[in-house]
Amino acid sequence: MSHLWNDLLSGLNHLTHLDQKSRKKYEDQAHRAKSQEELDAVLEAAKNEDAQQAASTGNASQPSQEPSNAITAPDLKFVSGPAATTQRLTNGVSSQLTITTTTQATWVVSVQLGAFKSQQGHILTGAKLQLRTDQSAKAPVLTAGEKNVLFSMTTGPGSHTTDLKDSTLTLPSAVYAGTYQASLYYTLTAGPQT
Repeated sequence: MSHLWNDLLSGLNHLTHLDQKSRKKYEDQAHRAKSQEELDAVLEAAKNEDAQQAASTGNASQPSQEPSNAITAPDLKFVSGPAATTQRLTNGVSSQLTITTTTQATWVVSVQLGAFKSQQGHILTGAKLQLRTDQSAKAPVLTAGEKNVLFSMTTGPGSHTTDLKDSTLTLPSAVYAGTYQASLYYTLTAGPQT
């Protein structure tokens, strides 16, 4: 769902009449969304509020023609072996993370891992995702709900790509059989790493 999250953030960036408090409210609602329909409802509510703000100021809402900062994230897929607890990415699946920036700055890319859930409703606790990039020697280990800095870079405007191909997923020893999914929430901020 990380690409859906990025789409929502891009949509929010085009709403020119929302104040920061309202943007934050909709971002928080989107973090809690569990489906495409919920994300769509959050974006629709944000658009309605933007239109109301525009009407109250006498300005029609116009999409911004300025390019926005964005992250385009891959859907990472891991293959499970019969008794293996550490999983590698599936071969042949894109693992490219693309960061698009509009200004010269030090950009910090942070990531938060959502809960691993199966279609049957099982929650996988204790799973650890280690995201390895070619931008940083350190590779944060994430557990559900934890936010961590993935890497920082000082660069000018344009698209910048890093590869997550060496990332691994470590599973707990007791797991219900099935397919599990978790969302990764990426944040791109300008400024020094905190």
